[in-house]
Amino acid sequence: MDMSSHNTVLTPDGVNKWTVTSENEMHTYLPGGMRFVTHGENGDVTPGNPIYDFVKFKDMQKPASTGEYFKKIPGYGMSVDFGISADFAEYFNISASVSDLGFIKWGRHRAAYNPSTPWTFTGFDGNLPADKSLKDQFSDINDMLDECYAFVYDDGCKGENYLSSKIELLTVNANLGFRAKMPFYDRLSLGLLGTYRHNNYVQMYEGRFNATVSPLDWLDLAVDYAYSNFGHSAGFAANFHCKGINVFFGTDSLIPIFAMKKGIPQSKTNTNLTFGVNVTFGDLHK
Repeated sequence: MDMSSHNTVLTPDGVNKWTVTSENEMHTYLPGGMRFVTHGENGDVTPGNPIYDFVKFKDMQKPASTGEYFKKIPGYGMSVDFGISADFAEYFNISASVSDLGFIKWGRHRAAYNPSTPWTFTGFDGNLPADKSLKDQFSDINDMLDECYAFVYDDGCKGENYLSSKIELLTVNANLGFRAKMPFYDRLSLGLLGTYRHNNYVQMYEGRFNATVSPLDWLDLAVDYAYSNFGHSAGFAANFHCKGINVFFGTDSLIPIFAMKKGIPQSKTNTNLTFGVNVTFGDLHK
């Protein structure tokens, strides 16, 4: 299931109320016999505007037997990866790669949308009425959120078109890199990396500069700076590779760390931390 929200607007309405409008879209690709039923199909009174027959997420139509899941697979696809790396002039290396070049064909695609009708959210009221338990209050909040995501099946995907197909490209990554070892200290290298990424909705172009030093046979340290059409970032990484085990950690951005205020990042830049352990076999590479 792929769901996205656009143009979500929250407007204060009084002290403890908010008026919310949002344009939401949903695409589902479910195995044979599985689908979300609507309020009308379930025999319930349609909430909100009566001309719409809203999707009822709490009720999922399931196949009669387990085997039905596998009789009608929702999709299939393929992809290829390829790359090349070459050393030249003793101190230089150039590399290029393309990964996830492929597609998925979904065969049981059904689309739904939100009619963008405004709804009122009152879940921020801190008062707990004596005649309503805390559990009931949370249930009310859940019901109000259901109104925000009150999806209606797209007319183009009803009936026989429910089994309509959709071809979607995978997130393609293309990289071109250049690395040079310093002739005065071969444990230090500088590199440049260009990256292009396309995922059907967004394209990303990025250029990255990297400096790596290996002061010990079992330790690598790296810092880098990147600039893309989404902004810029700076990060670092450390790799410990003793015989039999490899431990690494790193971050792709230092900027939010220096922009903290009361423990909350003040920058739009996201920070991802990576940590990993590998158990290696065989002789230590010379």
